[in-house]
Amino acid sequence: MSNQDDIAAIRTFLQSLDPAASSRASSPLPLEQLYAPPTHVNALDPNRSLVVGNRGVGKSVWSGVLSSESHRQAVAHTYPKLGLASLDVQLGFHESAGRVEGVAPSPAVLASLLDQGIAAEDIWNAVLLRAVAPAINHPLPDGLEKTIQWASESVEEAEAILRKADWYFLSNGMTFLLVFDALDVLGGRWSVIRPLTEGILRLALSMQGYRAMRAKVFMRTDQIKDTALFRFPDASKMRAAKVDLSWHATELYGLLFKLIENNDPSRSSFSHFVKKSIGTEGELSSISDRAQQASVFSALAGEFMGSNRRRGRTYTWVIDHLADALGETTPRSFLIALQ
Repeated sequence: MSNQDDIAAIRTFLQSLDPAASSRASSPLPLEQLYAPPTHVNALDPNRSLVVGNRGVGKSVWSGVLSSESHRQAVAHTYPKLGLASLDVQLGFHESAGRVEGVAPSPAVLASLLDQGIAAEDIWNAVLLRAVAPAINHPLPDGLEKTIQWASESVEEAEAILRKADWYFLSNGMTFLLVFDALDVLGGRWSVIRPLTEGILRLALSMQGYRAMRAKVFMRTDQIKDTALFRFPDASKMRAAKVDLSWHATELYGLLFKLIENNDPSRSSFSHFVKKSIGTEGELSSISDRAQQASVFSALAGEFMGSNRRRGRTYTWVIDHLADALGETTPRSFLIALQ
């Protein structure tokens, strides 16, 4: 196969991309589309409670990875120190809450509970109880509302359940993780979203007191700017320890090359193309060397945006011209542009 044939095969694949299709916490990306940059280790670290990022940076991708045992196993070798293979994960809230099985309450249920005067913190404490009680075979009342009422009347027993669950996970070499994603759809108005979000943050902070139970909260950049969410004691500690989820140029191109490599029709063409471009074989998605990535992309798209360097080099031009006001380029916008 000629070099032009290889390029044509790769470009055909790029045209078939569906980058606008986003991941959900309850429905993770297919494994062949998953790319795990080593620099995103903190976004998956169970001990880093708050992850912040703009739309399209992959918050729901990572919440989906955490919620899926097969996906956790797939990326465990990339993040060996996190113990992802020994996590027990439940979704506390997500975009499809109420429409799929799990302990996550729907926005309608949450609004109803708030209208009854129930505190957001009590709601999420009950969600935690319902998430961990099955691990220790402890029965709870049917439904979230009845669990909240029972917990308010049986405070010591509720606390004992959580302590017993914590010991269960610890003694079995496991960590329980309660994941919260898509906080912007907690309700239909900010007056509902704000108290519920603050309640989630309070729960995440309080769970740091357990030995083997944690919460992971994925939040949009604009939401963390609401200082009213962080007015409870020690909230500043959580905010200061937040993980900023972003993508560097080498990671974006690593994602692109990974998608090409995982596509059957374009895999062999890409392997030939890489060998001709930089003289090496193997998975370029695992190479973080900027110069090698630039050589491959330049061979595919041309070195310059015009006839010479005055128009800019393609490798950097694409990233720079897609950046938002904060200088960030998201995987979604990058892949759409290449398509």
